[in-house]
Amino acid sequence: MSERLPIRLELTCVDFPNPEDYPNWYFGFVEGKAVVRRVKLDEAYEQETLSFSTELSVNLDDDGKQVVFYGPAAQGPPGKRFVYLNWQRKTGAGWENLRRIKVPLGIFNYEEVKTALESARSLQLQVSVRDARGEPAAATLDDAFLLVLS
Repeated sequence: MSERLPIRLELTCVDFPNPEDYPNWYFGFVEGKAVVRRVKLDEAYEQETLSFSTELSVNLDDDGKQVVFYGPAAQGPPGKRFVYLNWQRKTGAGWENLRRIKVPLGIFNYEEVKTALESARSLQLQVSVRDARGEPAAATLDDAFLLVLS
């Protein structure tokens, strides 16, 4: 593996569920164990998009054409890293975690990451945060909910 190189990840979240069905829900981005930014679902739904960005670092294995992400937002074992988005509700005692979305960083292949590094661009991803039933998405999202933006 080569040295770790800095790279920015930009997530654009779209397709929010109707806040009337989920009163007092918030949507946020997780770094480490903390939600670093959360927005009330009503506001996200009205805006139609919500963007999060974070600084990561990345190692590129030129021989194996593999990518490993690092940084406080990158969770999971090497080669299977992901970032979390989080659904929460405010309670009298603080915040209640309701659901989490795993966004796999493996959506970005070796060539996409290498090109972004060479051109000093961010990795950009659009994430649909409502599942096929129209509810707040949870668990690991597959390619149907993710769109790599160039």
